[in-house]
Amino acid sequence: MAHEPKNAKASAVRFVELRDADLPQACLLSAAEGWPHREEDWRFMLQLGEGLAAFDGGQLIGTAMAWPFGEAVSTVGMVLVHSQHRGSGLGKALFMRLMARIHAPTILLHATDQAVSLYRAFDFKPVGQVRQCQGEAPQQGFARSEDICAVRILEPSALEDIVELDARATGADRRDLLSGISRMGCFYGLHGENGLRGYAVSRPFGRGVQVGPVVADSDAGAVALAAACLSEAPGGCHVRFDVPAESPLADWVQAQGLPAVGLVTRMQRGPDPLDGREGALQVHGLASQALG
Repeated sequence: MAHEPKNAKASAVRFVELRDADLPQACLLSAAEGWPHREEDWRFMLQLGEGLAAFDGGQLIGTAMAWPFGEAVSTVGMVLVHSQHRGSGLGKALFMRLMARIHAPTILLHATDQAVSLYRAFDFKPVGQVRQCQGEAPQQGFARSEDICAVRILEPSALEDIVELDARATGADRRDLLSGISRMGCFYGLHGENGLRGYAVSRPFGRGVQVGPVVADSDAGAVALAAACLSEAPGGCHVRFDVPAESPLADWVQAQGLPAVGLVTRMQRGPDPLDGREGALQVHGLASQALG
């Protein structure tokens, strides 16, 4: 059958739903790639979407996940293949099965250099790049280097405003994602005369804290929101941002001592979900490379 793994153990490979019970092995798979995901991070992602798993006997050897954000947009990620099974066609077989489940007209993902050719084969096209910026907070904490007087912590009652603002920036309904993040992180809002102009959130992830999403109506607003998040990071805490390379926030984050340690390609299949929409709101930081 086309796209099936071609190695000697192909007949033993099983493709099944990824389950909670598989997550300890999934953590080992991501850790082998140097990815920082904890079991809690895997569980959060699985609760938001769906996953496929490939097993060789009792060993998890591959994963692929998808997240629906309303009817218009889905994202995919956590496409992992055990090092001993690369080049066997396993990654393509997993991804083909995952794509067959997705019905959204627009699908987004972030690809490492090694994976770009796989996704091109499924009609994904590059539309940008994202810098992975990370490092340790100074022992004394980050200096409050920006004017953040218009930024304040948002109460849970602000979730509807956050969801609406986010939809204007992404073209997606990310209510479930934002609601889930609200239970583990702290939302900051940028306010103006006409109400909420932007938001950012910091939450536990991997080895420390992930800052993102960051959504704002101006570059200065994005910086103020990011500065507010950093001002609360304890000294010595590991901090990570995933920032679109075209956003000035990427350079600002690096200037705070969080260097770019990786660059991934943003890819898209289908129409731009923001086509025909007006507004200056932009995504300046991702929830994560997998979730977008």
